[in-house]
Amino acid sequence: MTKQRGMMEHLWKNQKAHGFVNCISLIDGTLFPLSFAPMTNGEDYNMREGDYAIKGLIICDDAVRITWVEMGWLGSVHDNHIWPNSEIYLSRDKYFDQKENFLGDSAFSTLSVMLPAFKKGHNAKLSKEWRYFNTKLANILIKSEHCIDLIKAWFQHTPGGLECYPRQAGPRRHPQVGHVCLYPT
Repeated sequence: MTKQRGMMEHLWKNQKAHGFVNCISLIDGTLFPLSFAPMTNGEDYNMREGDYAIKGLIICDDAVRITWVEMGWLGSVHDNHIWPNSEIYLSRDKYFDQKENFLGDSAFSTLSVMLPAFKKGHNAKLSKEWRYFNTKLANILIKSEHCIDLIKAWFQHTPGGLECYPRQAGPRRHPQVGHVCLYPT
């Protein structure tokens, strides 16, 4: 992201060592549990086991430094729906130079600046090359999992919760959600 150095100034130091030469960041989605269901349209925040959450995308570099957080999405929304509606993707010309991309897991689709894992089709096997690629990718994507673990640990140890910031309604963001607050449970 050589165009917007103020926000994401760190390019990967060891790009060739990782084998992903034009990769500038890792991306992964996660759920942040809520203590209770929101009063308005709580079912939109519902997760599989009856708990409630908001969804976020975390972008980090190869040194496990968080460079961007896209928060405030309904817990029921898939990562692949958030990404093309996120500020960083919608303004990608501002953040990406030619051929630069993010690495993501198989939850993401291949887009102009996203390089996800290969997906196995129904009754199909991945080729040896695709399996090798996915293995190399998994070895580096573990860093995004570490970032998510760090954020969640920080939330659990933040006395009194976090500061709230206004959010605008958008696609699959509930119009009644004016801000997002996360408190330790």
